[in-house]
Order: sequence, then C-alpha cells, then structure tokens
Amino acid sequence: MTQSTLLAELEKEISPEDLNRSPTRREMIQTVEALDIAVRGALDRFNERIKQLESTQLKFCGTWSENERRDPRSKIGSFGIGALLVDKGGLWHARRITSKRPGQDDSWQLITKRGDFDR
Repeated sequence: MTQSTLLAELEKEISPEDLNRSPTRREMIQTVEALDIAVRGALDRFNERIKQLESTQLKFCGTWSENERRDPRSKIGSFGIGALLVDKGGLWHARRITSKRPGQDDSWQLITKRGDFDR
C-alpha cells in the first residue's frame, strides 16, 4: 500500500456507525501499516538530519604533518568537512573532504593568520 493510498483512506469521512463498531482485522493491519510508513519516514528524515549535523561539526585535528594526514572521524586518510588544522602558525578550516595541505587549493579556509611574535 502506498503512502498516497493510505492518506486517501485516512481522509475519508467516518460515519457514526463506523465509529461504534469494532475494527476488522484487515483495518487494524492497514492502520499498523500506515503508522509504520509514517514512522519510518519520520525516522529517515531524523537520521538524515543527524547525519548532516554531525558531518559539519568542527573537530580540531592538530598540526599538519606529511606523515599523518587524517581526521580522526575519517576512515579514508583525509580531512572531513569541519576539520580544524594548524599549519605554519595559521588555523585552517576544511570546507570539503581533502587530503591536501592547507593553502594549496580552496578546500581549506584560513581562519586566523600567523601572529607577529616579534612585538
């Protein structure tokens, strides 16, 4: 049964006689199926939103190193969106998944520039 069919069934007018009788087994199954579809849809949207929020979290990943280029959240040896990394004294933010060094392309955005330590 599709969601539109279920919605059409729910929108039908219910007569007073229908309200006073016990539901049939088939009607109970249809109700459970409708609830299952509605709950699964809500859970899918909820899980997608959680995934989206978690993928954009900021995570400090330390200092750039040629030998260790890995965001702890990533299993592919690269930095994920939201990774924060220090390189040459500046703090960088990953705008997309990358394994490149900060400043080499536009996947990194400089947050703070290296300070002047001579003052």
